[in-house]
Amino acid sequence: MTRPSTQTGWKAVQIATALFVNIVAIGASPSAAAACGGDCDQGGSVTVDELIKGVNIALGSSDVASCPVFDADNSLTVTVDELVAAVNDALNGCVAGLTPTPTATPTATPMSATPQPVVWVRRGPEIAYDQETTVGALALGPDHTLYAAIQRSLFARGDNLFRTTDAGDTWTSTLPGALGPITAVAADQIVAGAAYASRISGIGGYLLGSANAGTEWTPRPGLPGIGQLAIDPGDSGLWSIPNTRMGLFKSVDDGETWNEKRIAPAAPTGHQIVDSIIFHPTEENTLYCAGTFYLQNPPRRSAEAPRGLAKSIDGGEHWTFPASAGLERSTSLVIDPSNPSTVYAINGAGVSKSFDGGETWTLVGELQVRAIVLDPTSPRTLYAAGAPNVLAVYRSVDGGDHWSDMSDGLVYDFFGTQQPTYATGLLLDPVDKVLYAATPQGVYSAQVP
Repeated sequence: MTRPSTQTGWKAVQIATALFVNIVAIGASPSAAAACGGDCDQGGSVTVDELIKGVNIALGSSDVASCPVFDADNSLTVTVDELVAAVNDALNGCVAGLTPTPTATPTATPMSATPQPVVWVRRGPEIAYDQETTVGALALGPDHTLYAAIQRSLFARGDNLFRTTDAGDTWTSTLPGALGPITAVAADQIVAGAAYASRISGIGGYLLGSANAGTEWTPRPGLPGIGQLAIDPGDSGLWSIPNTRMGLFKSVDDGETWNEKRIAPAAPTGHQIVDSIIFHPTEENTLYCAGTFYLQNPPRRSAEAPRGLAKSIDGGEHWTFPASAGLERSTSLVIDPSNPSTVYAINGAGVSKSFDGGETWTLVGELQVRAIVLDPTSPRTLYAAGAPNVLAVYRSVDGGDHWSDMSDGLVYDFFGTQQPTYATGLLLDPVDKVLYAATPQGVYSAQVP
């Protein structure tokens, strides 16, 4: 963090002095608490330097992590009430275990909130990682079984699908010595123990299904070359996007048979690239697809702007394209479950946000990112994984208005030196508040607020 300028420090002294005068006039008295407000060094007293630090945090010129004891309400910022409490401690002689009772002074909304730092821990699984081996996909079942799909070169043989029931402390290989990568994995949130994975091999590929939380897998005939899998939480319908990303398919019989759900008109009239699919949290049969959709002609024969969002309200039978401007392409989507009209999308410009179900869009984060997840228990909190050339994981706690880099510590050992890695995907356990990152060096986890 940059050291505050002399002018900023002097302004902090002026504010702190004013707070001293206000506290004397208010006459607040201390009450029992866990720590002294503003006692950054835990020395049992609050000094003028510590008060200046608190004011600088409130002004936004210092990070709240430099003295988190100021942040009594865990709001990730320092309010006037918290500054008043710290000044009162300084006036009354702070004693460990005592802090003043805050006044009811209204506070202004901060311009931005700096989240608390997190600690990343590498969880495994322990395999030989190289330039062609990475954790490519993660899935979490309602029983907290975590699945990790390993992507290798096409003809490489190895343990390619793992499961853990203890948040990554121990892993079990469920497809030992399998040939070819696992490109996708998904866990049913309704049917207990139901999970699916897609395997690609040198002679094609096929779907794998499990009815016992990944303990055993059974090949399913039908659709080869699956690149992504998604399960509708409303009816457990299984959806897939092929490796070519030029189609969308649905199965209602556990992956035995598949029906194509065409989005854009077929060539030579139209053209489609499907990147991801999400489902409306409350409206059955309503779903969105992110991608690039040309409605009239293939791009080489028309200057028509593509659409980046497709919406269906009848289970994929018919589609509309609400995002005619501001979102010509997109690769990943999330919906706010508490307010389904709020949708976030990733495209080449960064993170965009819609307040009207995708009709209009506003760019809220100029970040190079590849994937985004939302905390359903705190819908204004989002996490985004950096693009392939960006070694970063980002977090926003204010609905995308501000973002901070939370990838510090996301490293691996390379012949005795710590090297940064990057996330190929993210998954959030909203119950245990654990964020998982799939990386080329394995699965990492971080406890989040």
